Amino acid sequence: MINRGRAIILGLIVIWAYGIMVGLQAPIIRAVLLISFLYWAQLLGRKFDIGRVIGLIFAMIVIADVTMLSNIGFWLSFVAFGAVVLDPKWVWLWITPILAFYFGTISLAAPFMNAMVLFLVQVVTIMGAIGAILNIKYILWLIFLILRYIVLLAEIFGRFKWISLSVKFNLMTMVGSYLLLIWFYIKRHEKQNITCN
Repeated sequence: MINRGRAIILGLIVIWAYGIMVGLQAPIIRAVLLISFLYWAQLLGRKFDIGRVIGLIFAMIVIADVTMLSNIGFWLSFVAFGAVVLDPKWVWLWITPILAFYFGTISLAAPFMNAMVLFLVQVVTIMGAIGAILNIKYILWLIFLILRYIVLLAEIFGRFKWISLSVKFNLMTMVGSYLLLIWFYIKRHEKQNITCN
């Protein structure tokens, strides 16, 4: 039997090897860093604070490449990443202010799309890791079919122009929306803790 410490170190090695194998793009780096911090906290016997870790990962990526701050893709993917980690059901709500600020449109179909595809993200991630490491072609083909399903849904919903609502946010409105969302999340989290206790 491998002891806990060695198992964690082995897990870290596997995660980074997988990240390097698939390509250390920004989304992969975020996921690998998040899992690395989680494992490191377990190794040291420390409490894992997900909010602080997300903030730390954000700072690390920006310090490594400050041009990310002007990249809309970075903001969308990072906010979505944080929302998936903190509360997957509300991803669409967290990315809405950015969409309204940059594009002036909000998709009314987003909550339905999330419900239909969000559960598949974890499935694809796990299956992708297994299929890539073990080189099992049948698993990779199954992943392709799942991804094709997601793309097909996006194409179907994209054909209905009335689903997109025209809403334009200025900078203050966007920042205010996020302050309100953060306040709502903190209050909801506190209420859940009180209920559990």
